[in-house]
Amino acid sequence: STAATSEGGGDKTVYDVTATDVLVGRGKGAYLSEGNVKFQKLVTAQLDNYKVAVKNQDKAQIIQDIVDQVHAAGGRFLKEDEKNGKSLGCFTEIDERQARIKVAQALRRWRRLDAKAEQLVPSSNLAAATAAGDHPD
Repeated sequence: STAATSEGGGDKTVYDVTATDVLVGRGKGAYLSEGNVKFQKLVTAQLDNYKVAVKNQDKAQIIQDIVDQVHAAGGRFLKEDEKNGKSLGCFTEIDERQARIKVAQALRRWRRLDAKAEQLVPSSNLAAATAAGDHPD
């Protein structure tokens, strides 16, 4: 579907979230959205590469690759607009730098969860469990 947007002050207000959009924020609504599930699969697919990357530039390239994959699929990184903690029913597209921060946070989070799973069950593979539909939250 085509997203309805309005321009104002450089920010894009988005009223129509698509299945490829990544919702930035907390809560089940964002976590379980179709775009976020696809995003988590992209992140877990790169997790092994990220864990063995030593140089910051290698990690930065992995992060950029994930951002590029989201954009190539037609997705955007969207933050819900709120006023006094209440949703306004629309989103704002975040910039490229903020999108890279979101991806880096997701990679670090999955790396921590994967390390915890390895401690509990040495043969565990969190990425495979996630692909099977199990979620860490």
